[in-house]
Amino acid sequence: MAAEHDFINSLLAPHVTPKPVDWRRATTAMDGVAGTQSEASREVLLKILRFDGDLQVRVIANHPHLLTPLESLQAQALQALAAWGGESCAAIEEFAERTESETLEVIASSCLIRRRR
Repeated sequence: MAAEHDFINSLLAPHVTPKPVDWRRATTAMDGVAGTQSEASREVLLKILRFDGDLQVRVIANHPHLLTPLESLQAQALQALAAWGGESCAAIEEFAERTESETLEVIASSCLIRRRR
């Protein structure tokens, strides 16, 4: 699991030039982080939500995606944190208030609505 945390953290680190990333590897790592309810995973997910910058990666993928790479990571982080509840919901609310992405705002709001049911 530490390798998955390290990989995701490396995506959030500043890079002088975008580094190529196999998007399947990134999503597999996120699946591992999101699917493990540990404090280390929670910290990585919160770091993704709090990340305020450009994700300096060059995505290697076979098909286009509606979300940017960062938005994809944030959407997955929102869903994982909502499943955990508790203090994570406050982080989701904060994210929903400050995001400029309407899509992510809707995802965050729907995660909170589902959590409250």
